[in-house]
Order: sequence, then C-alpha cells, then structure tokens
Amino acid sequence: MPDSATQEGRPRPGRPVRADLDVKGMSARQSPKRIVSAGDLRGNRVLDALPGQDRARLADAMHVENRGLKDVLLEPGQPIRYVYFPVTAVVSILTGMEDGSAVEIATIGNEGMVGASIVIGARETVPRQLTQVQVPGTVIRVDADRFSREATDGALRDLAGRYLQAFLAQVSQQVACNGLHSVEERCSRWMLLTHD
Repeated sequence: MPDSATQEGRPRPGRPVRADLDVKGMSARQSPKRIVSAGDLRGNRVLDALPGQDRARLADAMHVENRGLKDVLLEPGQPIRYVYFPVTAVVSILTGMEDGSAVEIATIGNEGMVGASIVIGARETVPRQLTQVQVPGTVIRVDADRFSREATDGALRDLAGRYLQAFLAQVSQQVACNGLHSVEERCSRWMLLTHD
C-alpha cells in the first residue's frame, strides 16, 4: 500500500515520503547495456545539442541502459562514477531527513543530465541526496572520469554549464512554488514537468 504522502507509489511534489537511503545492491540491478554509435545519440536534449565532432568524441563512452522504477543512479555521499542523460526516463533527486523521510527537490528528464556537478569539480554526491528513477525508461550512461576529460573546454563544457544554471533556476522555482502554492498547483507543476 502506498505511503500516505504518495499516490500509486510516486511522491507528491514537496511532500515528505519514506525512502530507504541506505540502499544496498540497488545500483547493481541494471538492465542490459550496449555501446551506441554517435548516430544513435538522439533523445536527450543536452547530447542532441552537441556538435557532431564533440558527440563523436563521446560515442565510444556511451552506454544505453533501461532503468526501472526506483533504480538508484547516485547514492548519498558516494563518488560520482557515471553521468546519466535521461532519454525516456525521468529521474528524481531526493533529500533525506534524519527520520527516514525524504523530499523530492528536483526532477530531471530528457532536457538534462544527472551528475552534472562533476563539471564544476564535485567528485561525490551530497551526503543526504539520493538520485533515483521516478519514471522507468532509457538513460545514456557515460563514465564520469571520461566525461570530465571531455568537458574541460568546448561545446560540452558550455552545454553542461548552461544546464547547471538552468537546473539551479528550476530548483529555486520549485522551492518558491512549494512555499507559496497549493497542493493542486504543485501537483499540476509536477505533472507538466514530468510530461515535458
């Protein structure tokens, strides 16, 4: 039976939900992967915006994964080993509380990337932040060290930096909405973000 702060097992925006932040073995539960060629890299808007030569430089490092509901992509306080680019999946970032509850602070879909903070030198996730799949689907995974090397300058660095700026604006807007808007308005916003 879903938690009282969830509907059909999905968190409602801005409402605490129970989340096991000490997940063991979840990241090992992965669907089959395959290496994709530069021509297959459509569906994530960050990757799609890369010029052909930049996309080709990353092609051999990209792996397509099908991810299920609540698959953990980044665990709290752990090294960032991969950067993920959602294609059809939607990812939630949850901030955990000491009582075991968690609040969704952001969603990331095909407009963005998970692990983008690696561009500004972060090597580990925030200690109380869990990143998991909210809507099952496809992601493109890139080794974080390889991504960092390729993002030292040029189009990839520029796109990742602009995405980080947009992401921070989105989180700021969500905080304001959670404080000022009704449950119905927050739910509408979450549905629109997830639909996009």
